[in-house]
Amino acid sequence: MSHRTVSSETIRNHLVAAYQAGVAAADPARAVRDALNRRGPELDYASRIVVLGLGKAAARMAQAALPYFKARDYFGTVVTTGSEVIELDGLTVMSGQHPVPDATSLAAGNALLATAAEAREGDLVLALMSGGGSALAVSPKAGVSLPDKIAIGEHLLKCGANINEMNAVRRAISKIKGGQLAAAAAPAYVLTLAVSDVPNDDLAVIASGPTVAPQDLPALQPILERYQFDNSLRKIILSAQTDPVVRDSQAGDGAVIASNSISKAATTAYLRHQGYQVKQLDGWLDLNVDAAASLLLSSLHDVAASGKPCALVAGGEPTVRVTGAGKGGRNQELSLRFALAEASRRLPCSWGFLSCGTDGRDGPTDAAGAIVDSHTISAIVAQGLSVETELANNNAYVPLNAANALLRPGSTGTNVADLQIGIIA
Repeated sequence: MSHRTVSSETIRNHLVAAYQAGVAAADPARAVRDALNRRGPELDYASRIVVLGLGKAAARMAQAALPYFKARDYFGTVVTTGSEVIELDGLTVMSGQHPVPDATSLAAGNALLATAAEAREGDLVLALMSGGGSALAVSPKAGVSLPDKIAIGEHLLKCGANINEMNAVRRAISKIKGGQLAAAAAPAYVLTLAVSDVPNDDLAVIASGPTVAPQDLPALQPILERYQFDNSLRKIILSAQTDPVVRDSQAGDGAVIASNSISKAATTAYLRHQGYQVKQLDGWLDLNVDAAASLLLSSLHDVAASGKPCALVAGGEPTVRVTGAGKGGRNQELSLRFALAEASRRLPCSWGFLSCGTDGRDGPTDAAGAIVDSHTISAIVAQGLSVETELANNNAYVPLNAANALLRPGSTGTNVADLQIGIIA
């Protein structure tokens, strides 16, 4: 492979296939089967199995788990997105709303708490957790209405807070998050299997940790001040946190069975198999999209210096401060900002860049993200659009759609945050 022989179409195909390899590595069904094959005795000794599933991957996780206890006494509730609802024998499957909760999310949260309360000593509670659970099932504390919860959640999504800061606020106003769902199931033993979409694969952070008590809660007041919550919302949040927050771990155990780091490794392996020299960025990418675009472009310039076909792999959840009224998501905005930055800092040869959510969705759109290259900006301008104006309005979807740059894989049934992939050929 050389810079002269790899076409833009080939680069795009490799980007899509690399993304698909990362998503496949996060397959929740396979991960659950692998985990339960190792932990069969914990199921064997239980009087009953109580299933509590929550998140974008919860239904597929529960479906994979069913054969392991179908001959046993079991029941449970599984909450996922509307597109992932399936019939599961012996289990109640419900949908909530994401990223902004609604009445269905409230009903789902109350159903999970009611199911947990039915557990008794000798039961095993199999908690199947994945990303998106924070919105899909809610049960606000006394004094916090659903509209309050929605207003707080919308502010968190728009203000640029990172996932740990978001979850600190979410826990403070919830009866489920921060280990409280496990508390409702006491004294039953709780086994948590989680598909991670959070930094450091912290079980207490995934879906805001319904079955795992947080060890260190960030101080709320600085978060509320930093992200300019108005006085009414501050009062609601600070009053709600006076309710006891579960801090002591319930009897039980847990494991992360799929994660962004595992998916990055699979993406890297695919690209190396295609002949690329790959640099994988360690850690979690949680910079603002503008800073993230600059970092990724600089890193791609670094790998391009070798003069050989190279690739860059990163992952995490960049943040966006939403000030406009446009349409898009963090991956679309990151991709468009990358293309704009490259127009001023040209890469030396053919290139392509992808940023996509592994769940197949980016914000409230039908796209997972986008693939951009050296032609994207000119294609947008040819449609009479200003990239800078659209970005200022957080409207990345429209110009990327005009440039045929959006990627729409549909729901993947998993969620291990986002993947960013760059190729130099």
